[in-house]
Amino acid sequence: MKTVIEAALVGDSHASVMIKSGEAKGLEFKRAIAAAAPNFIGAEFTTDDDGKTRFQISQQRRDDTVFGADRTERFARKAAKLDVLFRQAFDLNLPIYANVGMTAIHFVRDVTTAAQANGQDGTLISARIARAAAEDYIAGYLRFYRTLVHKAPMVTCVFGPTRFLPENRHIWMAHDRVISEHLTGMGIRILDLREQFGDDQLLLDRRYYKDPGDDLVHANDQWGLEVIEAIRTDLARMADSAMAFQD
Repeated sequence: MKTVIEAALVGDSHASVMIKSGEAKGLEFKRAIAAAAPNFIGAEFTTDDDGKTRFQISQQRRDDTVFGADRTERFARKAAKLDVLFRQAFDLNLPIYANVGMTAIHFVRDVTTAAQANGQDGTLISARIARAAAEDYIAGYLRFYRTLVHKAPMVTCVFGPTRFLPENRHIWMAHDRVISEHLTGMGIRILDLREQFGDDQLLLDRRYYKDPGDDLVHANDQWGLEVIEAIRTDLARMADSAMAFQD
C-alpha cells in the first residue's frame, strides 16, 4: 500500500537515497525533485513572459566548450525535467523539504584542497576563516532558496549526513552554522537531525554507513528511511499546530 507524503522533496544524491528507501516501503513524496548536486550549483529561477517561474541550470553547464555537446545536452534534459517538477510543486502549493547545499563535504574538500595547493595544511584553517569562506560558498544556494520561500507555503531544510574527518570537524561545522543562520534569517525552518544520527561530535553513526561499498560520502537506506519518518512527524506536528491556532 502506497502512502503519499503531501510535500515536495528537493535535493541532491542524499535526497535520492531518501526517495529510494521510502519507495521501497511504500512512502512517496507528492513531488520528488532530486538531481546530482552540480545541477543546483549556480542554478537560478527566472520568470518567463507568461509570469511562470522557470528553473535554469548554470550558464557554465550549458557551455559546449567546457563539457562537450553530449554532456551539455544531458544537462539540458535533466534541467527540463527539474523545471517541470518545480512548476508542478509550486502550482500544487506544496510545502518543501530540501537538502540542497546542506551537506558540507564539497565545501570542506574545496577549502582543504585549496590550502594544500598553497603548501598549507588544510586542517589548520581556523573556524573564523572557514566561516568567511562559507559565506561566499553558499551565496548561490541562498539565491535558489529565496525563490523557494516566495513560491512555497513553507520551506524546511534538512542536513545531509555528517561525514567529516575528525580533523576537519570545525570546517564542516562552520559551514553548517553559516548556512543555518542565513536560511533561518530568510524564514526557512531547519530540521536538524544530526544528533539523532550522529555521535556526541555529530559525526554520522557507523550503523548508517553503507555496507558493503561505503563511499565515505553518503548514508545508507536506513538513514534515508528515518529521515523520511522524521519529515512525516514534522509535517504532522506543523498541521496540528496550524489547527490549534485556528481553534
